Amino acid sequence: MFGPQAGAAAIDPALVWLVAAALVSGIMAYVGAMVGLVLGQFRLPLLVVALGSAPAAAASNLAISSLGAGTGAFAHAREGRVELRLLLSIGVPSAIAAYVSSRSVEKLEAWWIEAVIGATLLISALPLTRRAMKIHRSSATTSSPADPSPAKSSPAKSDLPGGDAPPGATDSPAEPPRLRGGLLALEVLIGVALGALSGVVGLLLGTLRLPAMLRLGVSAPKAAGTNMAIGFFTGVAGALGAIGSGRVSLLAFATVGGATFVGAWLGAKRTKSLPTARHLALIAIVLVAVGVWLISKAIAGR
Repeated sequence: MFGPQAGAAAIDPALVWLVAAALVSGIMAYVGAMVGLVLGQFRLPLLVVALGSAPAAAASNLAISSLGAGTGAFAHAREGRVELRLLLSIGVPSAIAAYVSSRSVEKLEAWWIEAVIGATLLISALPLTRRAMKIHRSSATTSSPADPSPAKSSPAKSDLPGGDAPPGATDSPAEPPRLRGGLLALEVLIGVALGALSGVVGLLLGTLRLPAMLRLGVSAPKAAGTNMAIGFFTGVAGALGAIGSGRVSLLAFATVGGATFVGAWLGAKRTKSLPTARHLALIAIVLVAVGVWLISKAIAGR
C-alpha cells in the first residue's frame, strides 16, 4: 500500500546529479566571476558522475565554462577591464591549442583523463591557497594595534583574490611591461600550455592563468577581466573540437549552463565584493579532496 505505485516513473539519478551540478555551478560562477575565475572545478566531478564518462564530462564542462566566462568577460569588458594585447598573445594560442587537444582527447583512455583532471585540480588549489594565506597575513597586519600606520590600513592589491582592489579603492592600473620578443614568447607559451591542458581536462584553468598575468605586470582589475575573456575563447574552441565526436551533452549544457550564466553575470557586476581568506581556503580544500578522489578512481579503474 505504501510502496511505489505501479507505473510510477522512477527519478533518473543522472538528472539529480545534473540539478546538483547546476546549483553548485551557479554559486561558484557567482563567486568566481568577482575575481576573474569560473571555478568549473566544482562542476566537473558532478558531471563525471551524471554523464558516466570523463571525456563527455570534460567536453560538456568546457562548453558550460565558456558560457560563464563569456558572460563575465562581457561585463568586465564594458568596464574596460580587458587587456587586448594579452587577449591576442595568450588568448589566441590558448584557443588554438584547446581546439587541437580537444579533438585528440578521444584517443586517450578514460582513466588517464580522470588522473590528469585530478592532478590539475590539485595544482589549481595552490594559487588559491597562497592567496588565502596572503590575505590572512595582510588582515592580521592591518588589525594589529602595534602598527596603526595609515599606509597599511588596507590590503595591497596583489594580496587580494584575483588581485583586485579592496572595496572603495580607486583603480590605478600598473603599466604593463614594454613588449619584447622574450616576453611575447613567454605569453604565447603560457597560452599554448594552458590551452592544450584545457582541451583535455575540460577546465579553463583560470586559477593558473590569473597569477601568471599578474606577474606579467597587468593591473589586477584588468587581469581578472582578461582572464575571463581568454577563458571564453579557450572554452569555445575546445567545445567546438569536441562537438564533432558527440561528447558535449546538450542537456547538461542547457541545465547547468543556465545557472552558470546567471551566476557569472551577477558575480561580475560585484567585482569589488571579494571573498575572504576563509572562502578561498575552503575552495582550495575542496579542490584537493576532489583531485585526490579522481586520481584514486583512475588508479582503481585502470
